[in-house]
Amino acid sequence: MSLTATPDYGYHFVKWSDGNTANPRAIELTRDTTFTAQFAPNQYSLSLQCDGSQGIVEGAGVFDYLAQVQISATPAYGYHFSSWSDGNTANPRTYTVTKDVTLTANFAPNTYSLNVSCNAEQGSVTGSGSYSYLSNRTIEAIPNYGYHFAQWNDGNTDNPRTFELRQDTAFVAIFAVDKYGTCGDNLQLTWRYDTGSQTLTISGDGDLTTNMRYGVEAVKEMKELVIEDGVGVIGNEAFANIKTLNTITLGKDVRKLQERVFYNCYDLTAIYNYRKTPASATSNTFEEVDKYACTIYVMAGSEEMFRSATGWKDFYSILAIGATETTVTDNNATVVPSANTATVTWPVSNDAVSYTIDITKDGVVFCRLTFNANGQLTGIAFAPGRDGQSMAPAALMTANGLQFTVTGLSSNTQYGYSITATDAEDTQVASYTGTFTTTGEIATAIDAQQSDIAPLKFIRNGEVLILRDGKTYTVQGQEVR
Repeated sequence: MSLTATPDYGYHFVKWSDGNTANPRAIELTRDTTFTAQFAPNQYSLSLQCDGSQGIVEGAGVFDYLAQVQISATPAYGYHFSSWSDGNTANPRTYTVTKDVTLTANFAPNTYSLNVSCNAEQGSVTGSGSYSYLSNRTIEAIPNYGYHFAQWNDGNTDNPRTFELRQDTAFVAIFAVDKYGTCGDNLQLTWRYDTGSQTLTISGDGDLTTNMRYGVEAVKEMKELVIEDGVGVIGNEAFANIKTLNTITLGKDVRKLQERVFYNCYDLTAIYNYRKTPASATSNTFEEVDKYACTIYVMAGSEEMFRSATGWKDFYSILAIGATETTVTDNNATVVPSANTATVTWPVSNDAVSYTIDITKDGVVFCRLTFNANGQLTGIAFAPGRDGQSMAPAALMTANGLQFTVTGLSSNTQYGYSITATDAEDTQVASYTGTFTTTGEIATAIDAQQSDIAPLKFIRNGEVLILRDGKTYTVQGQEVR
């Protein structure tokens, strides 16, 4: 006869009670006999998985049928457990093993609060709310009239400001009081003092010869003076003895600087002129200003007029942009080097509000120049030239591009360059990179002049000078008296 042992689901046959493992089994019955079939539980695998960046799972393994196994999901920072792939939301949970199975732990990002505040009398802010972990958030501070944004409470000065939200966060916008008022002849001009940048701006149509400091506050501590277009005359001693003043910008309508206007402003390093002809000045307009430390920047083609004008000609360094009209034809950047200059030309990008040029030497940034959409220089970090000052004040707008001449480069040297255009959101909209090598012989302004006697180059106090026709010149072509 035949015996058969049939296991239920989840079990398998092991042996008969007499040790025989055949199933089915043939027997010859000779007496009353009892056979017992022995069964054992099957084993099944329990696999657990999750997104490893969001958390970990524990409890996986191989287990007997109907085993009770505890499994758990532990979220990483910024996340919380939401559910298992079978819909169960218990965590930890006890799972009854009945088959091979894979369970996935689902995590979700936490929600954090972003609270942006300010003094409501001084301005307003945007960006508050509840948002997911690692979401990019943008906050902005909008000053009321008479105030300007200074910084956030953590010291950051970006505005608008974008960051990843990682926790409950609170930002406070800090505004500063704008100082402003009227000044000048018949109080026709207005002044505004930015306490953050320590910049005094004079604007309007008229002259600043009487009541020139009427209502103007904090003049003694300012670092920058901006005389906008429309202002014509600056009166006697208007800004004398301001020893913190280091930068002056004179608009295209400034036609006259009277006696000792900038007397004893000995910290001056740069004066930018946007008038093609020199403003009338006296021999003491810049008395006690260090003429070697301060560079005069002028419009291209105006250098010689400034070098011969009273009050201006005493400055050691009078520089112009040196750019020429050009058109970008292949929508690409180009660099044309000489011995110690390089003319950089790049296309205008419609969405760009800022252009940054980095010139590198041996992998190290040699100079960084930042321009606005109109090609006006807004920032400069430049290795010093022979006179210890940085070069050239602005880029020249061309038909469909911008062009800038970098000076003070070493001859016969390879440089790298990168040009980056960014939009109002600080997103890159265009970029150009490459290298260039300056030529082997230092070209000088003197070499281009006509003379029957060859120039003699020599070094004095570490500076290259040119001797020609009985006169001594710098390599920029300025006579050394």
